[in-house]
Amino acid sequence: GGGAWLNPQRDNATFFWTHDAHGNADSAFKPALYVSDEHWYWVVSGVPYGGRLFLFAQDVRNSSQGLGFQGQGTGVIRVENPQDPIAQWRYNVSTLLHDASGKLDFSDSPTIGRGA
Repeated sequence: GGGAWLNPQRDNATFFWTHDAHGNADSAFKPALYVSDEHWYWVVSGVPYGGRLFLFAQDVRNSSQGLGFQGQGTGVIRVENPQDPIAQWRYNVSTLLHDASGKLDFSDSPTIGRGA
């Protein structure tokens, strides 16, 4: 998986992805507990805050059922330098906690800002 960066001032998008050691397209961001190439992040949204960029991603694994993949959780990618070119981003990956039913449990998850 890769990503797209939209610059509304120029009305265009820049697409970006990384490559593995063999030159094949590779996931730009990997889950904190990354285990194989069959496990990746699917970035679904993001918000700038305090000079950083927080990206929210579905933790996904290959599956033999349905559409060929299955969600396993949710992660947050905190980009420290979003003003720089994407290839130079410095970032940290965190996993959000889920309750027994698989729903997000924000009671123990990190908050942005002061929280509620």
